[in-house]
Amino acid sequence: MAGPDKDPGEDHFTYVTWIMADARTRREAILASRQWTIKRKDGKPLIIGVNYDTFDVGRGAEYEFVQVTTPPNDLIAKITDRMLLLLNDDDLDLWRGAIRAPLEDVKALIKTYEFNPDEWDISIEDPNKKPPRPRKPKSKSPNRPEPQGDLF
Repeated sequence: MAGPDKDPGEDHFTYVTWIMADARTRREAILASRQWTIKRKDGKPLIIGVNYDTFDVGRGAEYEFVQVTTPPNDLIAKITDRMLLLLNDDDLDLWRGAIRAPLEDVKALIKTYEFNPDEWDISIEDPNKKPPRPRKPKSKSPNRPEPQGDLF
């Protein structure tokens, strides 16, 4: 999720659809795929429902991160058969567990998010568009902290 200093255009997610009907090989399927971008017109970030857990099964800490999906709404159904769980701002504290509530209340948040077409941009990305150029690494200076290591 982008912060307030980031370009609101960065807050989006993409679906890649595979068109297999006429594809005879995996390469043809990749060439026939389409990448869709979905973002809010108001520039607000998307809140995607995930589950995160740490556990130990005898080999040290294991980390689990799972994106929650739901059946698609009418717009997403044209692209794929599942969609990410999208939450509203008001749902965030309940989803994170900051509010004590019965499990049924949390499970009730797992539902298909209906898009109002006036509030969302949904488009196929131009396959000829070049990705942004990578930034040049900054030179090391004595005042610059070392980069953070692996999170896991």
